[in-house]
Amino acid sequence: MPGPDDPYDTSTLSAVRQKVAELFRKIPFDRDVKSSGDTAGLFEQLTGWNQAKLDAKWAEEDEARATARADGKSEKIISLMPNTTTCNEFVLRVGHAIKSPVPLGQFYIDNVLRKAGFEDAWVPAGSGERPGLGDPFVVTSRGHMGVSEKFIGDQWYTIESGQGGHKLGYDIVKRKENPWNPAKILGWVNIDMLMLLAQPAPDWLRGWWVVDFAGTQAWLYVGDRPKCPCFAKKPIAMTGKPVGWTPWEATVHASEDGKSAAIDFGNGGPPGSAGLVKNVQASGPNAIAGDRNGVKVTATRPG
Repeated sequence: MPGPDDPYDTSTLSAVRQKVAELFRKIPFDRDVKSSGDTAGLFEQLTGWNQAKLDAKWAEEDEARATARADGKSEKIISLMPNTTTCNEFVLRVGHAIKSPVPLGQFYIDNVLRKAGFEDAWVPAGSGERPGLGDPFVVTSRGHMGVSEKFIGDQWYTIESGQGGHKLGYDIVKRKENPWNPAKILGWVNIDMLMLLAQPAPDWLRGWWVVDFAGTQAWLYVGDRPKCPCFAKKPIAMTGKPVGWTPWEATVHASEDGKSAAIDFGNGGPPGSAGLVKNVQASGPNAIAGDRNGVKVTATRPG
C-alpha cells in the first residue's frame, strides 16, 4: 500500500474534497488507529467515541443478549442484535469536515438524500462511475459504510472505521485496499454534487418568477431547497409557498459567490420548457436572464 512517500495527488481536488484530504492526513499509513493505546486520542477525534464509551455500550449489549437468551430467544435472533462499532461515526466526521447539509453516517443515506431533495448526489454502484476522495459508500447489506480515498489502477483504497469490535475489545479506523468490485456496494455519495446542491439560492433569486421560454411560460418558486416547483399554469396562491396546480421540479445550482446560478428545468413541463438554463443572473430589480443552448431565457417577478 502506498505510504506517505507516495500520497494521492490533491492538487486538482475541489475545495470540498480538500477538506476531507486534510482529515485523511491525520491517519497514519504505518499502523491502525485503535480506540485503545497510544492512538486512542486520534481515534476519538476521528469518531467521537472513546474506549470507555465503547466498553459501556458493549456491556449494555451483552446484558440485552443475556436477557434475550433467558427469554428463550433463538441464537439466530440474538446474532442479529446490535453489536456497536463506529463505521457510521467516522463517516459523520467526514460530513462535519465538509459541513454536509445532512448527517452522512447513515446506512440508508440514499433515502435520506432523496427526502432532503439531494438525490442527485447519490451514485448507484452500477452507474459505471467510481467514487472520488471523500465519497462515503454503503455496502450491499447496509451493515457497513466507509469512505473512498483513491484508485491506483483497479485497486480501491478506502478508510473505514468499525474494523474492530467487542470480540477484540477495541475498535479500529483502518486504511484498506481491495480490487474494485462495484457489486459489493450499493453506491456512494458524491460530495461535490451534494455541496453544490446544498448551496443556498442567493436572495436575489428567491421567490416567485414568471419564466418565458421563448413563448412558453412557466411559474417557478425558488425557496431554500435545491428542488423547486414549476407550474405550467398560474398557481392559485402566490403570496408564499405554492398552492395550486401539480408542479414539476426544477433544480437550482447556485454559484459559490452567489452572483449567478444554473437552473435545470428537467423535462417534466410543457413543450419548450425543458433543459438547463446557464449563467442565470439578475438583469434588473425584478428580472433575471440566462442562456439555454444559445437562446436567451428571461423571467420577471409576477406583478
